Order: sequence, then C-alpha cells, then structure tokens
Amino acid sequence: MEKKERCCVEVRIQGFSFPRYKQCDRLGKIIRSGKWYCKQHDPIAVKERAKKRSKKHDAEWDYKIRQQLCVNACKGISNKSLKNGIVTSMLEALKKTEGCLVVMTDEHLVENLLLLIRKVIAKAGER
Repeated sequence: MEKKERCCVEVRIQGFSFPRYKQCDRLGKIIRSGKWYCKQHDPIAVKERAKKRSKKHDAEWDYKIRQQLCVNACKGISNKSLKNGIVTSMLEALKKTEGCLVVMTDEHLVENLLLLIRKVIAKAGER
C-alpha cells in the first residue's frame, strides 16, 4: 500500500494583514503529474467548478442585458402620449418591443410583455 502524503497546494492563512501561505492540511486522494491533491484542490475539479461558476455568471449577465434591451426599446416614448392613447406612439412602442421579444428567452417575461402589448392594442382600438 502506497503511503498517502498531504495535498501539495499552498493555501492562504486567514487573519493576517499580509498574505501568508502554508501547505494544505488534507491528505492527498488523487495523484496528478506526480503530485498529491485532495478532492478540493484537484486541478480537474477546480476547472470544473470554475466552468460552472462561469456559466452561472454568463447566464446572469445575459438576463441583465435582455432586461436593458427592453428598457432601451421603450425609451423616448412619453407617458403622456401613452396615457392619451395616441395610436402612432403605441405602435412605435410595439415595434420597438418586438425586437426585445426576439432577443429574450425567458418565457415568463415574454408572456408578461405579450399581455401588456395586447392591453395596449386593445386600448388603441377603443379610442
């Protein structure tokens, strides 16, 4: 049976105003390139966790960008013109919002936007 060594990764010691490092206290479970690594510091596991974090971060930013596109699509249309029911302004808003719907993939937001659009169209038809 092979003797297990400690993980070879240098970890930062908490509580100091300047960085200090020590060898990880865990026993090595995996050998990569002739060095022992614990499960937390295994280079392959570290890369997989980084990819997972990156995907989550990218998804959050995509959502924020889609929201901003929707806000930008409605800029320049005054509340007064929407309240007064001026059809041309409403149609402009709908045309701008249509581009927003193409970009969006979140079904809940798309459904809400479609409901709002239908309400606006109904109000325009009443006047």
